[in-house]
Amino acid sequence: MQGILAIAGFALFLRFLLGDDRSNEIDASKVFTGHPTGDLLGRIKRSIRMRLRNDGYDEIYVGRTGRLDERKKEHIEKLGDFSRFYIVYKTSSKRNAQKVEAELIDYFENLDEFDLLNKAKGSPGPSGEPPYYVYVAAR
Repeated sequence: MQGILAIAGFALFLRFLLGDDRSNEIDASKVFTGHPTGDLLGRIKRSIRMRLRNDGYDEIYVGRTGRLDERKKEHIEKLGDFSRFYIVYKTSSKRNAQKVEAELIDYFENLDEFDLLNKAKGSPGPSGEPPYYVYVAAR
């Protein structure tokens, strides 16, 4: 057991020493689609909360866009680096993207374990053409 802990500690030390190679990484490994009903919204919320907690992030920004790479650059310029951009929802509907974004902002506002950087819902619609993405930027 001590050997495993020593290896894990050394890995963390190396990550600190060499820098986090995941800086500003886009993670699209768990993207939900479909009509944002209560069941789907619940699965999205549970999934992203668990991923944020497991990956050790506590500062987040929830947003939506049709121009993912451009939006990522805008965030970095305005708010600084994020370790990861989780893509949590993909749709061809602006209305569905708005609903999922608003639900996630309301959800994270009521949790003490994360510092939500944006409290207001976004503009009337995501910019760009479909598909539209809802994302959580984390650091």
